[in-house]
Amino acid sequence: MAVRLEFLNLLIPIHRIEEIYPDGWSGCLRDHAKSIGRTFWHDPMLVRAGGLMDSDLIDSLIQKWTRLGFIATEVVEGQTFWQDICLVDSFGFSKHQCSWLVVGGSERIAWLRGTERGEVFGREQFK
Repeated sequence: MAVRLEFLNLLIPIHRIEEIYPDGWSGCLRDHAKSIGRTFWHDPMLVRAGGLMDSDLIDSLIQKWTRLGFIATEVVEGQTFWQDICLVDSFGFSKHQCSWLVVGGSERIAWLRGTERGEVFGREQFK
């Protein structure tokens, strides 16, 4: 399964949300109910937990999730990698590498590494 990418996308594996988010996945869905199908959508493994058109707002979006306990990045041998979250643009380009994400840039989709691409989920599946 895969999620549709638009503009700038904050992606998070659902298993990390289960582990870190207050009340797990059900709590996350409850807290983002008004955003589902607008800026928030998901497949069974990966969530697009927010999207932006304005790059000046990126830090506030990342801070929102790190305040909940998610770790944004880690440095390994001098190279920075996304850890619990990943920020990519609609073509899959990112400031840092993300080892758990696969991006189909020309298709503007992403999916969790180790899973099949499968059906694509975007705002239209949640209307």
